[in-house]
Amino acid sequence: MSIATKVVVQMNAKLGGEPWNVAIPLKKLMVVGFDVHHGGVGSKSPSVGAMTCTTNASYGRYYSCVSYSRSREELSSKMADDLGRCLNAYRENNSGLLPDRIVFYRDGVGEGQLKFVVLSELEALKTKLVAVYSAHGLPEPMLSHIICTKRINTRVFLVDRAGGYQNPFPGTIVDKEVTLPERWDFFLIGPAARQGTVSPTNYNVIFDQNKLDADKIQRLTFKLCHLYYNWSGSVAVPAVCQYAHKLAYLTGLALGTEHEPNERLTHLLYFL
Repeated sequence: MSIATKVVVQMNAKLGGEPWNVAIPLKKLMVVGFDVHHGGVGSKSPSVGAMTCTTNASYGRYYSCVSYSRSREELSSKMADDLGRCLNAYRENNSGLLPDRIVFYRDGVGEGQLKFVVLSELEALKTKLVAVYSAHGLPEPMLSHIICTKRINTRVFLVDRAGGYQNPFPGTIVDKEVTLPERWDFFLIGPAARQGTVSPTNYNVIFDQNKLDADKIQRLTFKLCHLYYNWSGSVAVPAVCQYAHKLAYLTGLALGTEHEPNERLTHLLYFL
């Protein structure tokens, strides 16, 4: 793909277009990504939480929002409020219908924060879903909450016929032997590495009401890694996480204070 083509693709995505999509058979599904940007060491600025979600059946249109927090408890509350905004955006783009399924990818979680995510953030999200759906006289949606961890020391190698080692192909899954027995987790090779050693991403399914088997969760996750419009291949995490990461970083870096982007931009990938 030439540089000119890449520029046009990015312009198209920023203006609300869908340069490409992937076939996902699940119906009435909303995919959500969340990431947090923290200030530098010694910074007194609040943390910026960014949430992006899909709003159409082809998973190529997005809604995004940001919020500021100065404590973990405030972050959980703001995250739940942002999910409510995402549900409203989905409803506006789907003739008043709310999603039956929600897959929530949470990025930026350290090993020591896992317990807090389960006991605080997840409970806040579930409470918000009950409030929103009961207000519309609907049963709760099926929620799956998955934690993505990129900064890990685990490496995976493919042994070729000559006995040498090389990087595994994109889409390679490791869900046995090196995973933890007390968790439902797996490693996924998202991108192709042109040089060096490819780093897998660890996914930890901490809550699942969708009752999808491991193969379907893994296939869905890998497909979502192809929807990042700044790159024509697959990336290390689902596109909603990559968009949330970029939005949080841009907001924390450019705005600096507790100001949110203009509401007219929330349905566009302006931060791409």
